[in-house]
Amino acid sequence: IRRQKFERFFYAHHLFVVVLVFVTLHYTGAIIYLLPGIAIYGVDKLMAMYSYHKAAPVATRMLSDDVIEISFETTSGVNYKAGDYVFLNVPTVSFLQWHPYSVTSAPSAHGSKVMFHLKGFSGGWTEQVIKEALKQGDNTLKVRLDGFYGVNNGICDQLRSKDGVILVGGGIGVTPMMSLALELCVTSSIPVTIMWVVRTIDEFGIFSTELADARRSYKHFKPKAWCTLSSHKPIHNNDGVAFDRAKLLEFDSFELALQSVKESQSSNGTTSTPAFILDEPSLSRASNAAVMTLSTIFALVAYALAAKISKRDSHTGTSQDFISL
Repeated sequence: IRRQKFERFFYAHHLFVVVLVFVTLHYTGAIIYLLPGIAIYGVDKLMAMYSYHKAAPVATRMLSDDVIEISFETTSGVNYKAGDYVFLNVPTVSFLQWHPYSVTSAPSAHGSKVMFHLKGFSGGWTEQVIKEALKQGDNTLKVRLDGFYGVNNGICDQLRSKDGVILVGGGIGVTPMMSLALELCVTSSIPVTIMWVVRTIDEFGIFSTELADARRSYKHFKPKAWCTLSSHKPIHNNDGVAFDRAKLLEFDSFELALQSVKESQSSNGTTSTPAFILDEPSLSRASNAAVMTLSTIFALVAYALAAKISKRDSHTGTSQDFISL
């Protein structure tokens, strides 16, 4: 219900007001204990309702069929830190739904520009947001933002004291790692490595250029990406040639595959390709299920054996004291 009919789910939980009314009718003295919480809740809701009337346009850019980039410029006095997140609301899609998104940009690398990315899921709220952005036709979208939230001193402040940093992400979940990595590259000289696993070449292309540019700009930055090619959906290059899993596996290196699908332009205008690696796909679903089943059976057998051995242990030589109170 929460996923399909969020508004009904949201309003149903406001029935607690009726419960409070009946509690007060049952025991009038309860109002003394309920009043502080009701006052805080009321102020919070009034401030939220006031902010509901404020929606500002942001810039949008489609990076793939199901990933959209949202960006905007912050005003003076508004600061954020790498690794922070914001709550996003799109009134034209849903008046009540607020969803958290990690910031992809880094303040030291992008200045006042803030970026975060949404990936659309079939039938979900994010898919509706992407459709609404495409419907606008002018690369803008009116949204409400609540943020920034995160660690008070900043995650990077804690990481700078380390000898090196390794950041691991999968798919679109690499966005906070991108923010932290770029911030550390600009503000420190410690080795920074990103390990990123993606399912498709199309998904890899979302951040491939940014990672390649960062690698050329910062000698202590090392990105590593693995494409499992677990999705069989083919993609097409500019000539309309389809590249599916079998075709991509013919290449000796991921650089050639990426160059055939999408060229990466460096800052000085020369064409180059990032040195990422094409790995063989992981276990199939059936193989993965078989391995998990065997692991479960092994764990159960080990548990039964341990229980049987414990019962065989003799405690005849152990003295016991019985104390009666």
